[in-house]
Amino acid sequence: MTTQDKPEFAPAIGNMPALNWCRLDQLHIDDAYQRSIDTPGSQSMIRAIARKWNWDLCQPLFVAKRDDGRMYVVDGQHRLAAARMRGDIDQLPCIVSMTTGSAQEAQLFSEFNRRRRAPSQLDLYFADLAAGEPVAADINCALIAAGLSMSKHTNAASFKPGQVMNIAGLRSCHRLHGLDVLLVACDQMAKAWHGQRLQYAGTLFPGIVEIVRRERAVAQRAPRWAEGQRVQAIAPFLASRQQMDWYGLVMRAKGDTPGTNTHVVSGQVLLQHWTAKHPGGA
Repeated sequence: MTTQDKPEFAPAIGNMPALNWCRLDQLHIDDAYQRSIDTPGSQSMIRAIARKWNWDLCQPLFVAKRDDGRMYVVDGQHRLAAARMRGDIDQLPCIVSMTTGSAQEAQLFSEFNRRRRAPSQLDLYFADLAAGEPVAADINCALIAAGLSMSKHTNAASFKPGQVMNIAGLRSCHRLHGLDVLLVACDQMAKAWHGQRLQYAGTLFPGIVEIVRRERAVAQRAPRWAEGQRVQAIAPFLASRQQMDWYGLVMRAKGDTPGTNTHVVSGQVLLQHWTAKHPGGA
C-alpha cells in the first residue's frame, strides 16, 4: 500500500531514527532553542524524577545527531538532568535521528511541543482507577452507589442521563470532607434529577456538597446521619428547580461578586436557599 491508495496522507518525511543506549557524557543541550531548566518549576521536576527514578516511566529521549557526530537532546532534557543528578545512571535510551544542525532541531523541538497534549483530569482519573489508586476507587464507588457514571469526554451536550465529568469537584469533596459526604452528595444529586442529563453538575455539585457538609455538622456525625429526614430532603429540595434555574442563580450571584470562584458561589447560593427552607442546626 502506498500514499496513492490514501491520498489524504502526505508522503512520510524525515530520517528513520535508530533506538540506541547513549552515555550521558555523549549528550549535549543546545541553549539556542532549548528552554532553561534553571527555573524553580524545572528544578522541582528534575528533583522529583531523580528521587524516585522509575525505569518503567523513562521514555526514550529524542536525540539529534549532527554531521560532526555530536548528539543534542531535542526532547527529554529533564530526564537527562535527573539522571545526571543521581550519579548512578550512566546511559539512557535514546531515539537518534540525523539532523543538519540547530535550525532543524529547533523546528523539531517546536513541533514536539505543539503536538504534546497534557492529560486531562478525566484522563488521569481513568488511569488512576485502572491502577487501583485509592481516591479514584472511592470516587468510582460513590458514583456506582448513586447510579451515576463518569463520562470519558467533556462534551456535555452528548452526555447520557446520569453521566458526570466533574472530576475536580469530586476530588475536592473527597479531600476536604471525606468519603461519607461524597457518597451522600452524589446520591442526592442523582435522586434529584434522575433520568436527566447532568450538564450542570460541575457548577451545582459544590453547592450540594456544602449542604451535605452542613447537615453532617448539624447531626454531629451521628452514625446514621445520612439516613436522617433532613438529609433525605435534599434531593426533593434540589428537584424543586430545574438544573438550569439553579445554574442561573449561581451565575447571577457570581456576576455580583466578580473574581469569586464559581464553586464558592455555588456553595453560598445553594446553602442560602437550603437554610431558608430548613433553618436550624449548626
